[in-house]
Amino acid sequence: MKKVIVTGMVLILMLFLLPSCGVSQEDYDRASSDLTAAQSQIQSLQGDLTAVQGDLTVAQEKLAEALAYAELLESVYAQFLDIPMYQAWLRVEVNQEFVIPLVSNPTTGYGWQARYDETMLELVEKTYEPGVAAKQGVVGAGGTELFRFRTLVEMGQTEITLVYKRPGEEPSPLDVTKVFTVEYVPTVIIVEPSPPTEPVTPGYIRVYDYILGYGFEYPEDWETQVIEVIDGEDVESVLMFTKPGTPTTLIVTVKLSNLTSLEEIKEEFREGLKGLGGTILEEREIVVNGREGYEVIYKPITAVKIRQVIFIANGKTYMLVCSTAEVLYDEYRDTFDHIINSFVIK
Repeated sequence: MKKVIVTGMVLILMLFLLPSCGVSQEDYDRASSDLTAAQSQIQSLQGDLTAVQGDLTVAQEKLAEALAYAELLESVYAQFLDIPMYQAWLRVEVNQEFVIPLVSNPTTGYGWQARYDETMLELVEKTYEPGVAAKQGVVGAGGTELFRFRTLVEMGQTEITLVYKRPGEEPSPLDVTKVFTVEYVPTVIIVEPSPPTEPVTPGYIRVYDYILGYGFEYPEDWETQVIEVIDGEDVESVLMFTKPGTPTTLIVTVKLSNLTSLEEIKEEFREGLKGLGGTILEEREIVVNGREGYEVIYKPITAVKIRQVIFIANGKTYMLVCSTAEVLYDEYRDTFDHIINSFVIK
């Protein structure tokens, strides 16, 4: 481009010099025509340069967004890996399949290794789902290992132990270990169709717990786990659903509670969030299917946005927590609306 611009400048000088040097009109006209062509070419190249710079700016913005998203995923999932020993309780039925997802980064040479009783459980498949950053081509980015098990017996209890280590290495106290206790129960947790008379919305699956008396719908393309994380005697149920390949999650928790009013709920929530350093963006009282509840939208950490609804009924609190990356929140707003508005308490 510099060469073209210099050529144009030379031609301009020639236009001024040629007449004074006795150059013929024909040569002068030819030089003038060449100058016009050169100027047109310069303008065209400048337009091309502007377009390229625009594309480069867009590409840089997309790369920055992808890297920020990757950083978000790492910050969220790293909290799980940082726990040296994690224990969860899964209540399942005979011949039921369930999935245990674990953040993993095979580029480090590490991976999850499972130990379990093969007479009580079958490992249906073990798969790996690259994370968003890995799909964007970020070197060294990780993803999620998915262990899909099927129960084989009708009664009893067993454990699944998963250790994050390099193959062939001796066990170390520094190994990250997750222990999942699996208890077999006859209670049907997820059923289809369910008691409510309203038909299930296309694209959704209805969950209804007969024992605790509540139900709701979640998207059919989300991964579901019937998981109860026992962190206290007051917790009666925890259900978790995730949109594969994203940090978008739904967690529904039912626990015993002595709270009796929405004001008490608000006060307890605000105190808890204050301790975490989070920020409330919006809050209000709502009514869903005849039940009054407290809805709050907040950011517990940078780049994460959560919408939480809490109801009180039957001596329990029912909590729905819909969370995702802040940049994805608007994309999943309607989905969160549907989940919340489908929630029913008997």
